[in-house]
Amino acid sequence: MKTYLVEVYSDKIEFEKGCIIIALTPEVCYQLDKKGIKYSIIEDYYGEFEFTTQENEYYNWQRKWLDGLDIFLQKNIKELSKFDIKPGYLYYYYLTTFVIDPLYIRCYTLRKLFEIIKPSSITFISHPPRSSTLDYTLSDNSRSYYSIVAPLICHQLNIPFEPVFLEPEVEKEIRAVGPGESIIARLKRLMVKSKLIRNAYFTSKYLPKTLFPRRTRKNRLNILLLHTAYIREDLVAEALSHGHNVYLLSKDNINKYNFYGARNWYNLKIKSRSAVGNAVL
Repeated sequence: MKTYLVEVYSDKIEFEKGCIIIALTPEVCYQLDKKGIKYSIIEDYYGEFEFTTQENEYYNWQRKWLDGLDIFLQKNIKELSKFDIKPGYLYYYYLTTFVIDPLYIRCYTLRKLFEIIKPSSITFISHPPRSSTLDYTLSDNSRSYYSIVAPLICHQLNIPFEPVFLEPEVEKEIRAVGPGESIIARLKRLMVKSKLIRNAYFTSKYLPKTLFPRRTRKNRLNILLLHTAYIREDLVAEALSHGHNVYLLSKDNINKYNFYGARNWYNLKIKSRSAVGNAVL
């Protein structure tokens, strides 16, 4: 039976009669409900208890895979072997949370779905892939995990696969601001959008600590932040007041903190190009 895997929905889509429609997101469920279109969700086709019983086996496999990754990398990159650096271990949280676990779950649920409904063909409806680069979390925001694994599984099971891309509609963002919202809460909400506000908020946290500076430690630390959060300003202000250096990784740049906030300190892309050029020469 023809099956639609629907990641996004539009009124322009016309489903064939007698088909199976699988909604992959809550938004699609809501839109199909409004239209009175019968559908099901992928969770209807597998048991959570059966899935959780494989947890220990999966965990052991996961650790062996990461150990194998570290062995492979150390064999091929001499610096990793020389200093006994294990990227799989260092990036365990990001690799498991943003790469391995999501891919494993999507593969498991899709296979269970196909085993039960035995589709004659799959039509996958989604937004077109957009350009994106991997960030420090190793996550790829250019497309969903289902859109990545679905064609691979269909190819392996000899199921005809047809992607259908819908251009995203432009929506106006509406934010409700409660009358009781504090000034600090508003600043934190706006910090993401305004660099000026971020720096002003940081200075407000750092300035009181400079009035009563603490003794600088003999062993000054160089602290590199890979991720930002609201707690960052408090942590940075505390570290600077102790005399430590604090840096922030931001795409291809490393920014260094001072009294006024974060300033560009080192460009990784320019330096890497220079190093490659010198090596060639």
